[in-house]
Amino acid sequence: MAKFTVALALALCSLPAFSAKLVTVGQLEQVLADGRGNPDAKIAQQISDIQLVERLSKAGLLRLETETPGPESRKALELISDLSAFHDLPAAEIPLTPAPATVTQRQILAHTVEAVWLC
Repeated sequence: MAKFTVALALALCSLPAFSAKLVTVGQLEQVLADGRGNPDAKIAQQISDIQLVERLSKAGLLRLETETPGPESRKALELISDLSAFHDLPAAEIPLTPAPATVTQRQILAHTVEAVWLC
């Protein structure tokens, strides 16, 4: 009976995730732009109904927080930002710098190991 109760609780907790609207960071920016002038609670509800498919960077979060009308919407924005932490950044935010050559990577690791041993 206890296993059934736990399974039911987990299923009920996951229901809101299925109703979330999947959006990119750009689409989230558009939702916030379209919602200008609306009350804080309404913007917070709109944000809560969203699930990001890309990671919202710290800089992006700070920028979007300035566009939100109050504490409820900022809290909702922080929550969806935290939930997006394991997604990839939007393509426009990924640096075009290639990874260092294998030799350089090994030198970096060697210096790191050396520095750790010195501590």
